Amino acid sequence: MLVNASPGAGQAVVSGAVNPDQFSVRTATAEVLHRVAGDDDPERGWSLDDAGLAELTRLGASVQRLLGSPQDVEWVVDAAGRTWLTQSRPITTLYPLEDPMTGEPLPVPPEGQTRVYLCGTLLQGLTRPITPMGLTALELLRNQQGLWRYVNPGLRMFVDLTPLTRRRWGRRYLTRVLPLADSRSAALVPGLLADPRFASGEGRSVSADLARVARRLLPAPGRADRPRADLPLPAKGAAPGEGPPPAERPARVGTSVGMLADQIPRLVRAILDPRGELRRTDAYARRLDAVLQLPGPATAEERLQFAENLGLRTIEGLLKATLPGFSAGYLMLAVARRLLRGIAPPRELEAVLRGLPHNVTTEMDLELWRLAVTLRDDPEPRDAFLATGPAALAARYRAGTLPAPAQSAVRKFLARYGHRAVAEIDLGMPRWAEEPDHILGMISNYLRLDDPDQAPDRQFGLAAAHAEERIRSLVDRAAAHGRWRARLLELALREVRELAGLRELPKFHIVRILAEVHRQLLLVGGDLVRRGAVAAAGDVFFLDFGELRTGLRGARLQETVAARRRLYDVELRRRHIPRLLLSDGTDVEAAALAAAPPSGALAGTPASAGSATGTVRVILDPVGARLEPGEILVAPSTDPGWTPLFLTAGALVMEMGGVISHGAVVAREYGIPAVVGVPDATTRLRTGQLVMVDGAAGTVRVVPD
Repeated sequence: MLVNASPGAGQAVVSGAVNPDQFSVRTATAEVLHRVAGDDDPERGWSLDDAGLAELTRLGASVQRLLGSPQDVEWVVDAAGRTWLTQSRPITTLYPLEDPMTGEPLPVPPEGQTRVYLCGTLLQGLTRPITPMGLTALELLRNQQGLWRYVNPGLRMFVDLTPLTRRRWGRRYLTRVLPLADSRSAALVPGLLADPRFASGEGRSVSADLARVARRLLPAPGRADRPRADLPLPAKGAAPGEGPPPAERPARVGTSVGMLADQIPRLVRAILDPRGELRRTDAYARRLDAVLQLPGPATAEERLQFAENLGLRTIEGLLKATLPGFSAGYLMLAVARRLLRGIAPPRELEAVLRGLPHNVTTEMDLELWRLAVTLRDDPEPRDAFLATGPAALAARYRAGTLPAPAQSAVRKFLARYGHRAVAEIDLGMPRWAEEPDHILGMISNYLRLDDPDQAPDRQFGLAAAHAEERIRSLVDRAAAHGRWRARLLELALREVRELAGLRELPKFHIVRILAEVHRQLLLVGGDLVRRGAVAAAGDVFFLDFGELRTGLRGARLQETVAARRRLYDVELRRRHIPRLLLSDGTDVEAAALAAAPPSGALAGTPASAGSATGTVRVILDPVGARLEPGEILVAPSTDPGWTPLFLTAGALVMEMGGVISHGAVVAREYGIPAVVGVPDATTRLRTGQLVMVDGAAGTVRVVPD
């Protein structure tokens, strides 16, 4: 709770005539966390003592409970020392704590404990909200029988970390694993774990927790790695919107103990036969192609049922088919790290991960570059791309009026990668096949790259060559400690090169599934428009599956859609998203900064070694963005939709992320310096500034003019 206080009339504080004393107080305990003195009279001392602050804290918390939302409260203390509350208004700028679909407050456990939530969408590189249908789809894909529980305030996905804070093994997990995913969140964990509200209890052991999950997650018999093509569609003649009976509906997927037990032999198989693992992943992709097809013709009700069940029919087999490959690669990386103890620091292994083969995202970026190269040699498409903006190019592509070589090349690229999108885990987002503006703009950017040494394919080749050179160097050094150690190290590192690039494959296929659901729902939306249930086909992404069924039965959904679009538009404008949020509304990072204001240095987590000096380009949305070769890309976060920009970036600076976040991994693969987890980088740096990025030290320094 934040308290402003000053002696005398309260109007002086309200009007801003004085700088009041400011106190940060922990609501649960009335502990004073931070004090800042006002400047009206430095000699007078503090305007409130601890007892007065405790009384105000108690009253403020009571008002919030009574009115059901955070409040801006005005108060006075009379001559007798009695506190009076004079006015209370809701604070509408705080992060919302309601379920976006129902408007109801987040569920509170019966014991009334404060909960702590980690923003999962930030970990995925997203600052923007997720559409209601996107959240619904993620809910269907998630494991509901495991240890994790989720809430979706502000149209963003938050995972409940509270159970981890109350168990000794969970606290160790948070302190060891979270730094790899998001350094800024990890920096807040020690203070959070010291909070008495999250004190560790004896609780159950990790084995007891996992046993509880295992009882629910017994693996299904049979070939679970195959997409479930046998799941029934609604029977012909069934009532509109009715799905299969409960006995026929697929069980929720379990990805904890049951999945882990099933993966062990697959992991061993991938290690023993890495080339065979590549063939198996290719075979799975072909099987998935068949399952993504809905036999036609189909009614809107059948399309809706197909869309709702598609993720459940495919996700378990997808994970079993795609996780072993890259898991084996990173397991062998851990083996290599162990073999190099006392020989080379772990940092030297970063180079081995550069220029990895079999990475679908890297392959996509390089294919887009090769497309641009083919157009550069033809004056007509080259001039069209250099003289026309992305939106106009997209309009020409949809009309089929781009120069013939460009029209054909772009169509071929989108046939392979058109399912992808910026913020692609949200199935409500338009796919590149629908809105190719971003891709066409990237082609224009690539056509402006005239330095052959900066060509992305050349840079990728150099990165791969550097990785091979590093392997030889490490093996030679290991040989001095024994021939067998050197041979084992070389085997491990070769498997890392062969398999670690598959890390992008699970998400690639998940996005294929989401894209097909997106396509089917748009067709359902067209039907709903004709029935008068919604105003536009895209309105389906602001509803859930049950609501769409009611629309197919004749309900009018315009008011529901309008309310959710208003919420979505509000959240799109929100610049600050809490990475750790308490159920009482506390933004943990903001509270920590209030207690210990940061210095002026720009520092984050080292993510990719190397240094680069260049001009800053702050980009908040990659669609239509232009990044000149060598410019420093400064972004809130990144997902695969951003990676075409990496090919021309001199370095990467991100507000979010840790060493295993998507942007960090891709930066290492491309060999560009990167610093992640830099607080407020997009506001503290401005386009045009000259900066030096040190990816090894994790610093960003403004170079004086």
